[in-house]
Amino acid sequence: MQVITSKDNEIIKNTRKLKEKKYRDQTNSYLIEGTKLIKEAIEENAKIKQIVVCEDCLKEDGCTEQKLLYQIAKYDCIYVTSKIFSLLTDVVNPQGMLAIIEKTSRRRRNKIQ
Repeated sequence: MQVITSKDNEIIKNTRKLKEKKYRDQTNSYLIEGTKLIKEAIEENAKIKQIVVCEDCLKEDGCTEQKLLYQIAKYDCIYVTSKIFSLLTDVVNPQGMLAIIEKTSRRRRNKIQ
């Protein structure tokens, strides 16, 4: 497991840009954060581009369910330090996990609803 420790890493730069609507529209993707939302995205078969996991979350006992860790291992996962994770999130007490999701087309969303 490789842990990203630099804020100048290209993946980190691009993930941080997703906070801006303009960049979300350009890349046709958005961020979700927290284990509950990631579980729901997996259950709904959302197009998950990447999952970012804070290495400290993995070290803490009970921070993340083992079953969820097995599920996210099927996706492109990157691991970051807590310092880098804090740059990616706006949440005061983050759960240590976020995902980049591909937007679905509006027509498809309307059919689902």
